[in-house]
Amino acid sequence: MPFPLSSLPYGLRQRLRELVTPAEAYDLQIAAPNFVGFQPLQKLQKIGNCTMGLKIQSVRLCFPFYFDDAPPIDIAENSLYGIDQLLWIAQVKPPDVPDIKTLAIFDHFKLTPDYISFHTCCIDANLLSVATLMQRPVNKLWFTNCTYNLKEPLKTICNAFKHLTFVGFENYSPFGNEWLDVFTAANYINMTNCCFRDASLDTLNVNIDALIKFFEAQDKDFKISIVMSEYIDWAILYDTIDNLLGKHFECIHTDLNFLYKRGNRTFRLINFYKA
Repeated sequence: MPFPLSSLPYGLRQRLRELVTPAEAYDLQIAAPNFVGFQPLQKLQKIGNCTMGLKIQSVRLCFPFYFDDAPPIDIAENSLYGIDQLLWIAQVKPPDVPDIKTLAIFDHFKLTPDYISFHTCCIDANLLSVATLMQRPVNKLWFTNCTYNLKEPLKTICNAFKHLTFVGFENYSPFGNEWLDVFTAANYINMTNCCFRDASLDTLNVNIDALIKFFEAQDKDFKISIVMSEYIDWAILYDTIDNLLGKHFECIHTDLNFLYKRGNRTFRLINFYKA
C-alpha cells in the first residue's frame, strides 16, 4: 500500500534520509524531486563500463583480464555510481559470495547495463540472481571461461535473463541440442547474434522446422556461429550440417568453415582447428 510522504513530519523525513542507502536515497529523490526533508541531494556519477570482483567487493574501471592491476573505484559512504553500458563480473566462485543480493556494494550502484559479461566464474543460481538487481532488461550476455553448477544451465540462464538479443559462450558451451527448445520456450525474438564456442556435435541435432521458425522470428540480419569443441572429420561434419540445412538454406561455402544463409540470416559452423 503506497505511503504518502507528505504525511511524514520534517524530522522523520530527515531520519529516513539518514537511514536509506545511497541508491535508495536517489530513488526517493527521483520519486519526489525537491521534496523538503530529503536533503542533501544524492549525486549519481555515471561510469559506463566497469568490472566487479564480488569476492572482494571491489569495482574497477578495466577489462577483466587486467582486474588485479587496475585502480579500484573509491566507494565512499555516500557515493553512488551508475553503470549503463557494460558490466563485467569476474572471478566469482562459490562459496565466495553467500548471497549476491545482500552485498553492501550494490547500495552504491544503479545498475542499468545493456550488456553483462561473466568472466572466469562458476555460474550458479546465486550468481544469476544478480539479474534481479538490474533496473532495466539486459539484452546481451557473454560467458568466458566459466563453469556451471546447475542442473539445466541454459534453461536457468534464460529464466534469469528474459530479454536477450545477443548471447555467447566462449571456452565451453554447457548444452547439447536442447538450446533450440530452450530459446524457443523463452520466446526470444529479434535476436541479432548467438555464438556457441567449444560446442558438441549434438548441438546440430535439432528439428529443422523448429530451427526455421526460430530463425524467422529473429532480426533480419540474425547470425548464429557454432565452433566445434574438437576436430571432426570434414566429411562427417559436412554430412551433418548439409542434412540439416541443405534443403532449406542456401549454401555459400564449405571450405574452412560452413556458411549457410536464409535470406540475410546466416548459420556459420566452424570446425576445431587441427594442427
